Amino acid sequence: MAKNITRAAGKQEKAIIAAAQERLADYRRQQNVLYAQIGKLAVERDGMAGFGTAGQQLSVVQGGIRREQSAMEQAKARLEEIERQEAERRRQEAKQTRAARTGGRICTVCGNLNAKGSNFCQACGRKLEVEPPQKPRCPACGAEYTPGNRFCGACGHALEG
Repeated sequence: MAKNITRAAGKQEKAIIAAAQERLADYRRQQNVLYAQIGKLAVERDGMAGFGTAGQQLSVVQGGIRREQSAMEQAKARLEEIERQEAERRRQEAKQTRAARTGGRICTVCGNLNAKGSNFCQACGRKLEVEPPQKPRCPACGAEYTPGNRFCGACGHALEG
């Protein structure tokens, strides 16, 4: 029985220690935040010169922050442009697919998908260019093949006729 009491007391003390460590860590975080706020106010009031090496190091760090923020903003702008171009490519690809499926033609001037048999664009009125006949495509993988082939050269799928 004494063993169980000792074990329970040990568990209780461990719980007290863990809770105290957690509170202590929280106080230290709060202290660091307050030191940072005080330091920022002191630098704003007195400038960097009064802080010697630490002030110089802070200036270097701030320069690094500005460079990284600029690099990140430039990368975000490039990514947005890449995503915009990719979305446009997908839209054009979908339009090409619809044109192939419906027999319609796409205007090379405005990009409008015109009905099958149209000779002039239904959106801008320009004459539609005559497109060379397209080779048939494999139903399994979409690769072009020469009429008369029995199997797709890309995936080996058996072709009709």
